[in-house]
Amino acid sequence: MGRGFQEQQQGGGLDLQSKNSIHNIRGPVSGPGVQEPKEDSWLQVLADAAAGDSGARRALDNMPESVRRHLESDDLQYVSLMAGVGGRSLGYSLDSNRWTGRAVEMSPQFVAVHTANIPGVQVFEHKMTPEMALPPAFPRSGEVVHLSAGPPCQPYSKAGKGEGQEDPRDGIPAVLEAIEELMPLMVEIENVPEIQKYEGVVDSIVSRLNSLGYWVSRGVLVASDYGVPQSRRRFFIVGSRLGPIGLPEPTTADRPITVEEAIGSGTDFNAFQTYDPALTLTPGQQERAERLDVLSRCVHLRELHPGRPARTLTASGLANNHALMPRIRLDDGETLRRLSVGEAACLQSFPRWYAFHEEVISERQAYIGIGNAVPPVLGRHLSRLAREHVEKAREIYRKAVQGACVVEFSPTTQETQQEGVVPVELSETLAAHQDLEGEQRIDLEPKNTGKLVRT
Repeated sequence: MGRGFQEQQQGGGLDLQSKNSIHNIRGPVSGPGVQEPKEDSWLQVLADAAAGDSGARRALDNMPESVRRHLESDDLQYVSLMAGVGGRSLGYSLDSNRWTGRAVEMSPQFVAVHTANIPGVQVFEHKMTPEMALPPAFPRSGEVVHLSAGPPCQPYSKAGKGEGQEDPRDGIPAVLEAIEELMPLMVEIENVPEIQKYEGVVDSIVSRLNSLGYWVSRGVLVASDYGVPQSRRRFFIVGSRLGPIGLPEPTTADRPITVEEAIGSGTDFNAFQTYDPALTLTPGQQERAERLDVLSRCVHLRELHPGRPARTLTASGLANNHALMPRIRLDDGETLRRLSVGEAACLQSFPRWYAFHEEVISERQAYIGIGNAVPPVLGRHLSRLAREHVEKAREIYRKAVQGACVVEFSPTTQETQQEGVVPVELSETLAAHQDLEGEQRIDLEPKNTGKLVRT
């Protein structure tokens, strides 16, 4: 596992009526070689039904229609809440063109950027509150396969003063209300790791999701472990109404993309040789930066090292001219300058074609939008995890209801030699962790082609 990969899983559950009905029909779910009964989940019921368990097949009659419709459909519909400039929405597009979506965002400038770059997604301008989580015009029809949300991190971050649940900017209650209203098949909530330090906050989120029937995993992901040239750490909660779901496995933990590879020599930016008077630090700013180095006992604290991923880019650090802003020291060894909007976007893994035009967004707001975004390449991994999770469940469901193929799910090979029985590993089928072999590597500098390329 990667340096930052941490995961805890917490079971959800079927609603009480479904659980009681299933137990009455066939008793607790169990499997060959398993001594103790296993907790019911629709994934387990499907697996046992596909294996020929008549009780499990009868139990499928108790599956909620909202879950059944997802399994009988081929659609991949998402909703992105507090969507910002579209980083998370772009993650779906990078994963598969089968995803279709809608988004909600309160900033008109962010809505304009999102719409201009991802025109196929309908973006609703709306400030989410617990009393009105979704805008009145937001379609309630249709089955949402995946809902992702990035509520403001300021209530739980050091830069945002960390007032937690007392902070009026806390968007988590509104997100939970939207989840209960839409009841998507899967959910994903992103925030800063510091949220774990606030007593009861994460547990209350998980408890609420469990009560709605979601199995939940949570943990901290480091963006550089997933092909993003930035060591950004963020806390994620993911959940599924089908059964256990994990977090995506790291793919580039042993070989992260560096600042030099992303924006250095050989790229359009050539950042360490490019002088820009508008971005160059004034003597006063340089003095404050050097003073911070002394106070922190850390030389060149906020400078980007060419041979490493960038430090975390935050909205505050990018948008404000203070001592903590990320900066580049040019090859002359003396000149310090800020990152340009394009460089910051690239380090956040936005492709070069993703535009932040001054006609629709100010420079300051562009920095804020970039700093707050979920890196699109990380979003692609999360989208792939969700897509493969539901696709595998749909495959098993069709086998279960058609009876076309008998599949045995067992941790051992015992009793798998019966005629007509095809052994399949349980871990493979439940897809708690999807192997991302054959990974598409995103070239963050596509040499003016405006496309993502495979290398």
